[in-house]
Amino acid sequence: MNKQTFGFVFVLLLAGFIIAGDGLTFLPKPVRQASLQSRTFVVGLFPKWIRPKDRDAGRKNDIKNLENGQEPKPQ
Repeated sequence: MNKQTFGFVFVLLLAGFIIAGDGLTFLPKPVRQASLQSRTFVVGLFPKWIRPKDRDAGRKNDIKNLENGQEPKPQ
């Protein structure tokens, strides 16, 4: 196995561990916690403006206003 293949397999296994390691119950608890902390760290690297936004927030507010008897804001 050459270095490039070994590196690719290592990165693939590392990504799998970060994504699903805390769900593997046969792993000891400290290892599962490490997976969760790694995922939290990786997600925290991205700025907030890149993270997905709640596109239904306006609709939820309109529904809430209708339930309270208020007119929804025109768009």
